[in-house]
Amino acid sequence: GFQTEGLTRFVSLDIRPSVNFDKTFAGKHKVNVGFYGEHVRELSKAFSATGFGIDPRTPNTPAAITQGNATNLLFSTVTGGKSQNALTSGLVLGSYNFSDRYSVSGSYRYDGSSKLPKSNRWTPFYSIGGIWTVSNEKFLKGSKVINELRLRATNGNSGNSNNFPGGDFGYLDTYGAGSYAGLPSLTVTNLGNPDLKWETIYQTNIGVDFALLKNRIYGSVDIYEKTTKDLFVKKQLTAPGGYLAQIDVNAGKLSNKGIEFDLSLDVIKTKDFIWTLNGKAGYNKNKVVSLGGLGSYPLGTGLITEGLPLSSPYEVRWGGVDAATGQPLYYTKDGVLTTTYNAADKVQTYGTSEAPWKGGFSSTMRYKSFDMFVFFTWQHGAVKTDNLEYFTENPIGFLSGGFNQSASLHFWTKPGDLASTPSPLYATNFSSKIIHDASFLRLKDVTIGYLRLSSLSPENI
Repeated sequence: GFQTEGLTRFVSLDIRPSVNFDKTFAGKHKVNVGFYGEHVRELSKAFSATGFGIDPRTPNTPAAITQGNATNLLFSTVTGGKSQNALTSGLVLGSYNFSDRYSVSGSYRYDGSSKLPKSNRWTPFYSIGGIWTVSNEKFLKGSKVINELRLRATNGNSGNSNNFPGGDFGYLDTYGAGSYAGLPSLTVTNLGNPDLKWETIYQTNIGVDFALLKNRIYGSVDIYEKTTKDLFVKKQLTAPGGYLAQIDVNAGKLSNKGIEFDLSLDVIKTKDFIWTLNGKAGYNKNKVVSLGGLGSYPLGTGLITEGLPLSSPYEVRWGGVDAATGQPLYYTKDGVLTTTYNAADKVQTYGTSEAPWKGGFSSTMRYKSFDMFVFFTWQHGAVKTDNLEYFTENPIGFLSGGFNQSASLHFWTKPGDLASTPSPLYATNFSSKIIHDASFLRLKDVTIGYLRLSSLSPENI
C-alpha cells in the first residue's frame, strides 16, 4: 500500500495606516481629506510526501513507510513549493460639501503589485464625482410631490488586481520537474511575458435618487459605461514556441454599457402595518471591442471574438435525428444538413452565456412585531451549455460502460421514429443540442419573523 501526507500554510499580512481631516466652516462648508495606505503580503508554502510498503502495525504515521533502496525500489516521492506576492497602495480622498446642496469628491491612488515586472508595477488611478441635491434648493422646499431629488455623476478608473495571469510570477518563465527518456529533467510550466501591465477599468456613471409623495415612492436610476483596456488575451505563438502555444498579452478592450433601476413603493403605511414592494432591474450590453489584432481563441465552451459578448458559445449546429437511420444530424456552416460531424462547422449564433437582463423583486410586510419577506430573482436573454446532458445522453461510452440512462430519453428505435436522441448505435458530439435558454424566475428567499421588543430591553441583555 501507500500513504500520502501533505501540509499547506497560507499567511496574509495587512497593514493599513490612515490620517483623516474633517472640518465644517461657517456652518455650511464641509471639508474632508483622508490619507490612506495599505500593504498586503501573502505567503504560501506546501509540502506533500507519498511513501510505500506500509507497515499495518503503525498505520497513518510516517513510521509505517518502508525506506526505499535498490532492492525493494520503494522510493518515496516528495513534492512541495512556496510562493509570495505583495500589493502596496497609497490613497488620497477628498470631498467638499456646500450647504448640503452641492458636493464634489475625488480620489487619487497609486498601486504597485509584485505580480508585474518592475517596469510596469506601479500605476496611478483616479476618480472624481459630483452630487446636486436638488430637493434642498429653495424652489423645491415644501414640495408635496418631490421629497428628495439628487443628481449624481462620477468618472474614474481602477486597476484589476485579481486577474493577473500566470499566478504570482506571470511575467517570468517558470519551470517544474519533468522527465526525458526516463531521466529527471526540468520543463517549462509557464511562458512569462516581461511586458505585462495592469488591466485598467474606466467607468462613467450618471444617476438620480428620488423620493415622492411623502416618501411612499422612492428609488434610483443609474446609467453607466465601463470600458476595460489592456485586457489580458491569449496570443498564439509560432511552432518554435513548443507545446506551450499561447502567451498572455495586454491587447484586448472590453465594453459594458447599461442601465439599472431600483424602485420601491409603500403600498400601505400605517402605524401598525407597512407593506412595501421593491423591484430591481438592469440591462448590460457586453462586447469585446478589440483583441489588438489577434485572432479569436477558445475559452471554456465559447470563443472570444471581436464584436461579440465575452461569453459566446461556439458549437456545431444540431440538426436532429435522421428518422430513417437514427443517426445524429448536424448543419455545416453553409446550412447543409449532414450526418458528418466537422468541428470546422462551429458557429457563434447562439447568444451569450451572461444574461443581459437581470433583476429581482420583493414584498415586505410588517404588522406590529411580525414581518414577512418574499424575494424573487430573474434573468433573461442568456443561454447555458449543459455538458452533463451530453454525457448522460451519449450512448457510446455510457451505455457500454453500464451507466443507466434516463427513462425520459426518447431514443430512436425503428425507421420512421421522430426521436430526440439518436440510436444507441451512434455516438454524438458536442453541438448546439446541449445549448439551452437559461432565462429563469426563481423564488430565492421567504422569511417570516417575530420581534419581541421587550426581550431587547437593557435589563434582559
